[in-house]
Amino acid sequence: MGGGDRAAASRGPAGRAPLPYRRGETTSGRASEAAWARILGAVEAEDRPALAGVLVRDHRMATVGAVSEALANAYLVHPDFVWSTLESFSRDPRRILRCCYGFGLLGERFVPFERVWPHLERLLDEELEAGSWTVRECNARGLLWLMWNRFGPRVAGGGRDGERGEGRADAPGEGLAGAAHGDGGPAASGRAGARGAAWDARPGQSRPRFGPHDPLYAALAAWRDGPSVNLRRAAVMGMFFAQRLTQYVPAALDFVEPLLNDGSQYVRRNLGPFLLSSLGCKPGAAGQAVVDRLRAWAESGDQNARWNVASAFRAQLGIKRPADGLEILESLAADSRLGVRRAVTSALVHIGRRHPSLVLRTLSGWTRDPLRRAVAEAARARLGAGRGAQDEARRGTGGGVSGTAGGAAGRGP
Repeated sequence: MGGGDRAAASRGPAGRAPLPYRRGETTSGRASEAAWARILGAVEAEDRPALAGVLVRDHRMATVGAVSEALANAYLVHPDFVWSTLESFSRDPRRILRCCYGFGLLGERFVPFERVWPHLERLLDEELEAGSWTVRECNARGLLWLMWNRFGPRVAGGGRDGERGEGRADAPGEGLAGAAHGDGGPAASGRAGARGAAWDARPGQSRPRFGPHDPLYAALAAWRDGPSVNLRRAAVMGMFFAQRLTQYVPAALDFVEPLLNDGSQYVRRNLGPFLLSSLGCKPGAAGQAVVDRLRAWAESGDQNARWNVASAFRAQLGIKRPADGLEILESLAADSRLGVRRAVTSALVHIGRRHPSLVLRTLSGWTRDPLRRAVAEAARARLGAGRGAQDEARRGTGGGVSGTAGGAAGRGP
């Protein structure tokens, strides 16, 4: 596709405005020029088998994203084709077609969320086969864009708050699927700059705010409080919208608090070590709000809640805020329940691999405490006792907090 063709493809109907989603904006990577040309041609010709063929031949996430974006962008010109195609794909026995997340992209951009919600709910609760988690993962991406479309305020140039001047929006981190499932997966990302004037699903209405009085909040709360573990997990994933719209971090924490006690592994591994850790890494007041809430939640007597708190520090949050992590983990280390103690030990080891001297000094004090000795000794053993401190001395860092594992030496918490 030549430069002129690409420019034409970036305009809306009759050249009225830029299309709402730019190629590759809603996923990591971009489909090849050849694949993109085939996708646009199939959509323009309303050729559903050809569009399905692109996905069947190329299972990459970039291609799934390109098809999802192309369908969403075509909605104003080909509404019946787009809607019927998304409905057909969402029920197709071929899993790669069900991974198309166009319903989420349409929500609150072209149609009210209530229209796409039943379809999202079905896809996010899918349990048809062992690989259904990929369908849930992709459509969680669509849910995030629906959330951003609804709650993201306009900024100059037509973009949404949080998209200005950033090379990448704060969507879930690298390996969205990987962090939840242990498999390296693609990250949701938004490219730099405003995407230009876009259409609204509810023209003339003011932007709603995320809170108990909002209908979308209520719909998510029904998932959160319901019997389906897949939908409870989807409710957790929806709160990643606060990574970009950080003013909603406190509201997101309020929303997930009832799930702290959830005993499902699928919910827990996406809550403490994934969502809470990611939000806690935000700078300024947003990140501090998470740490303050973790400190309060550490006082809970529930084993799952305490596991979630400890596990938040065995991910990136423990690296970024080791002092806060050690303070909170100290109270959890005295817990007699094996699950909590193992989570604390894992968090200590994770922090200690980047900040060995700080952690080893802390553990030396814990070994004199009979309630914390077992955790301290287990963590010291996994860290290799004093090996980290000795390595620091050889590097001449003077035993300060060190950025091992690829960080800058001597970098503070």
